[in-house]
Amino acid sequence: MTKARVGRCPRVPRVGAVGAAAAQPRQVNGALGGSVLLSLALPPNKTVKEIEWSFSTGAGVTIQVAEFGPGGFKRPDPQDRFKDRLEMFNEAALRIGALEQGDSGVYGARIKLYPALVEDQLFDLSVYGPVPAPEIQQELLSLSTQECNITLRCWVPAGSDAEAAWQLNSSLGTQWGQPCEDAWMLCLAVPASAFNSSYTCVARNPITERRVSIRLDTLCQPQGKPPPSTHPHPTGGVPAPTTACPRRHAWLVEVAHVPGATGRGRGSPARRRVAAEEEEEEESS
Repeated sequence: MTKARVGRCPRVPRVGAVGAAAAQPRQVNGALGGSVLLSLALPPNKTVKEIEWSFSTGAGVTIQVAEFGPGGFKRPDPQDRFKDRLEMFNEAALRIGALEQGDSGVYGARIKLYPALVEDQLFDLSVYGPVPAPEIQQELLSLSTQECNITLRCWVPAGSDAEAAWQLNSSLGTQWGQPCEDAWMLCLAVPASAFNSSYTCVARNPITERRVSIRLDTLCQPQGKPPPSTHPHPTGGVPAPTTACPRRHAWLVEVAHVPGATGRGRGSPARRRVAAEEEEEEESS
């Protein structure tokens, strides 16, 4: 699978939210609008006296957001950005509900244990929005009875915190090209024996993914000649007439800006309307 990360910069390490030279924060991922649990790893055979929770966006400001002790769970400032979205799930986990993009950051827990021990733990939370539908952009460079030369681009909008990746769907298990210009574009020289294969453009983040597929036989055919039907007649024998397949959408693929790309590919491509099918995460029967 060929893949490239789109629209997300590497996270810069932050100073510990509680101000000490703490251990590396544990990475936690959450879905926009969902909830996460920040679960502490408490030492065995130790009794918790008090836990103070703090939050920092890495901009130099750290706020205390909660504390848990003999008096129960308390919020020092109930009107801060979290309002009623925080709760102590148990004495070892903080729950954050209705996640917002601004909740991304470092959460610190200062744990006070009997008789006089103090331990700091950090969590680096990243909140991800929904993955947008990827697009497949195609250009037919040349076509003969033996071979089809095409370029395919897997495009995901910039700023979507998603990775773009190509996946080949073929019983032959062979790829007929390589990335060209950038990791999102494939330059393919497809033999006639593989025209019935397909490629899938995958967009994913750590929470969800979406897919769009394109069949090569919709591209590698003379203009006006439909691909051969792969659906037998219900009674066997004569193939049934082909009809529009469900969950297939036709569009005129146009070149759009792709981060890092500077060109449209090679040759003088002929643009035409193609069929692509969007696959859900769960396969339909």
